[in-house]
Amino acid sequence: ARDLSLNVKTEASDFTLHGATVHGTFLTEAHIAAYIRPSNTWMNMTYWAKEVGDGNWGWRVINGTCAGHPFFLGPNAAKDCGPFKIVSEYASAQLSTDEWDVRILARPVYNRIEGPKHRLDLSIRPRVAERDLAAWPHGIIGQSFDGDGIALSGKQDEYTGSEVTTSAMAEGAIEGVAADYQVHYPYETRFKYSRFDATMGSSHPRAMAQDRPYAEMAKLPPTTFASSSEVE
Repeated sequence: ARDLSLNVKTEASDFTLHGATVHGTFLTEAHIAAYIRPSNTWMNMTYWAKEVGDGNWGWRVINGTCAGHPFFLGPNAAKDCGPFKIVSEYASAQLSTDEWDVRILARPVYNRIEGPKHRLDLSIRPRVAERDLAAWPHGIIGQSFDGDGIALSGKQDEYTGSEVTTSAMAEGAIEGVAADYQVHYPYETRFKYSRFDATMGSSHPRAMAQDRPYAEMAKLPPTTFASSSEVE
């Protein structure tokens, strides 16, 4: 989105699900970069699954910088950074901007065999109507807020048999391919479809929504939220 970037890291994980051994991945790091244009400063924030303890919480699960000044947050804490607000609870945190709420929830990896002990689930909710955003968002999740009110389900893995190796990469639900969304740095804001510096006038909804006239799109019910799946 304009002035807001959310990047995640995935890690390989082996676990059991409904009696099958699954070789898959989970989200384990969430990195947010937000730009404060009036003051030409940045807010960077990271939520680390590896800092979550056996009780599903940790004293330093969140760290970041506000205008270059470092901060750390544990449970039940809050941090204001210009127009952005971070609020942490026992095992979650929410970043709120004028346009977005981004919620990060830490959860155990149940029935773990090997790999990370905790994972992260994400949910993203716009605080304004999609047509009133500063720019049409993009990204693997962001592009779902395309104004057409239609949910797209991409390729899904089949959990049949005694052993499953996941391979689905959202084919059919995203513009391009998953590799188009990879970045090299935690707080990187540039990728093939980046809208970080875009405006509503210079951006457009993802290609899958472009065949609908804007007048028709505006009549459809807005997307209320998007989230990461239970099993990646």
